[in-house]
Amino acid sequence: DTGNCLKITSPRIEDNRYSSYSRIYIKGIVKNTCGRTVDFVRINAVIYNSQNSAVATPWTYTSPSPSLNSNEVGEFEVRVIDEYVVNNFDHYELSVSGE
Repeated sequence: DTGNCLKITSPRIEDNRYSSYSRIYIKGIVKNTCGRTVDFVRINAVIYNSQNSAVATPWTYTSPSPSLNSNEVGEFEVRVIDEYVVNNFDHYELSVSGE
C-alpha cells in the first residue's frame, strides 16, 4: 500500500471561472517517501458542490513522469474543464495512489 508514503504537498487552485475559458486547475506536488520506486503515481480529486455532493472525480498522473523514485517529487495538475462542474465547484478532496 502506497497511500501513507506518497505525500501531497502545497495543493493550490488556479481559478479561471471568470475568464473567457472557464476552467479550474488543482496543482501541487507529490513526494515519494516509500523507500522504493512507485509507478503510476495517480492523483485523484473529488469535486463537490455547495451541497457537499460530488459532481466529478477527475484524476491525473505526476509529471514529468508517472513514476517517482524514493524521495523524489513530482508535480501534478488536475484540470476541471467541464462547464457544469466548473460552475458548481465549491471545494475538493485529493488522494494519491501508486503501484
